[in-house]
Amino acid sequence: ATRRREREREERESMADAVRHVIESMIPELDALEERGLFTKQELQEVVKRRTEHEYAIRRPGGKATVADFIRYVEYETKMEELRKLRTKTPRAIEAKKNKKLRKKTKGRAEFCIVRRLHFIFSRAINKFPGDLRLLRTYFDFCKSNGSSKQFSSQLTKALQFHPNKPALWLPAAPLG
Repeated sequence: ATRRREREREERESMADAVRHVIESMIPELDALEERGLFTKQELQEVVKRRTEHEYAIRRPGGKATVADFIRYVEYETKMEELRKLRTKTPRAIEAKKNKKLRKKTKGRAEFCIVRRLHFIFSRAINKFPGDLRLLRTYFDFCKSNGSSKQFSSQLTKALQFHPNKPALWLPAAPLG
């Protein structure tokens, strides 16, 4: 019993360290979103809180995360990206974009950080649930809508190797025209 409790404690600590690492890796992108005038500090604190909750959900001890946990995380980040796109048209964001020094400092971070995070979430979901075709199709749709042809091609190749007898996966691979 003592050994089991010790192992569970180590799992929780390991999970907490992994979540902390992911959250810390977002600091530069969150700073860029704030500096560009796209989100306030209070909004970003809520984003960190929600992302932390999602990270814990997809890293449950004993591998008990579900596809639904990943989908909820993807839906949250997709809404974040939609909001970011809307806010790029606000006067505050337009003014920040005109600032050359700020633009150079945050170049690429503010524009692509959420899409990059979505690719990261999808890749972890697909690695955990490689047999889920609905998840794969959702990712393929996401790649197409964001012009992520390299990621689309790479993941499609892996999916076809894993599911060579699934016609639904061969359709996106067929050339149009």
